Amino acid sequence: MGRRLCADTAGELAEFVKRWWARHGDRPVVSGEVFDQARDCLESVLTAETEDGKRKQLGRFLKRNRDRVVGTHRLRAAVDGDGNISTDHAGRQRYRLELVDQAASPGTVCNDLSDFEHPL
Repeated sequence: MGRRLCADTAGELAEFVKRWWARHGDRPVVSGEVFDQARDCLESVLTAETEDGKRKQLGRFLKRNRDRVVGTHRLRAAVDGDGNISTDHAGRQRYRLELVDQAASPGTVCNDLSDFEHPL
């Protein structure tokens, strides 16, 4: 089962997205490429005892929160030219951030982690 995570004062997710955008922009990345930014920012999400466990948690977190709007960015699954989900040579899904016009773009807006399910 899960519980609601309340981290609205920490601003973890907003900081993660800010660092991701600063380093990678809208370039498609696999979760491992943003792991350092996540490890530094998403302490209440990446709770596993091992680094491998934290990497797996990040992958699940990104998949679960696809299409989420955070501030002025939306987390998207990257797609190839044919519209298929983009993966790397090992089959890992790629993600990207895109800028959004919040006034023109309805969607789930989240500026903190209080909307995210988090397993105990």
